[in-house]
Amino acid sequence: MGAANARICIYLLRDADPAFDALDERWSDVLSDDELARACRFRFARHARQSRLAHALKRHALSMHCPKIAPADWRFAVADHGKPYVADVADAPVFNLSHSDGMIALAVGPPAGTGLRLGVDVEAMNRQVSEGVAERFFAPREVADLRALPQDARDDRFFALWALKESYIKAVGMGLAIPLDSFAFRFAGAGGRSLSFRADREERSEDWRFCQTVLVGPGGDGHSLALAVGAVGQTRRLEVELREITPDGEARPQAVQWFRSSTAAGK
Repeated sequence: MGAANARICIYLLRDADPAFDALDERWSDVLSDDELARACRFRFARHARQSRLAHALKRHALSMHCPKIAPADWRFAVADHGKPYVADVADAPVFNLSHSDGMIALAVGPPAGTGLRLGVDVEAMNRQVSEGVAERFFAPREVADLRALPQDARDDRFFALWALKESYIKAVGMGLAIPLDSFAFRFAGAGGRSLSFRADREERSEDWRFCQTVLVGPGGDGHSLALAVGAVGQTRRLEVELREITPDGEARPQAVQWFRSSTAAGK
């Protein structure tokens, strides 16, 4: 099979905004009993609300890509290591969901039968980075690159690497069964805007495409967003579209500047 384009849509929802209260109430009627029960298990109301909005977004976005199925009618199963997928729909899109403090990110791609693996991760950057975390979890080359940066740039790079690593293990679907120091990312090129990737596992680096960016909110708080796309045995041109959900439920296109893993990955 020849090379093919991989078109991915990432949906963002800034759930900390009180304006989403009405959408939370309106969307909750599409959730399954299990999803509602999961939300009820959270201790804090804001986390329960985020869980409801995240899973309702998943359902509505999948229906945007597959209109023949209503949001309430999607059914899901989990793979051996817990990665969810659409059940009983042969041509359903592949998807991956992530959330962090104040942000929900959902990636939706082509049908699973294309052999494409998809992972997305979003990380709130307002957290204190504990001493020694990078040395404990990152590959030696990542730690060295991090130490070489000016002090004021290290936190941004830390969260960029963390989001990229999480997106990769989510795409592979094995979770932390893959040690985080068994693969590495580097930032290079003009302005450091080019990414490179190497894995010690039985993976071909050329089969993977990665994107990373920082999303800045109205209050100045940032989130690191990363996308991993694996195409088995193929080189794909990666086309990524970002859409932000508004409080009325619309998905509006947004422009961002990506760090990308290769020039072959597209514009």
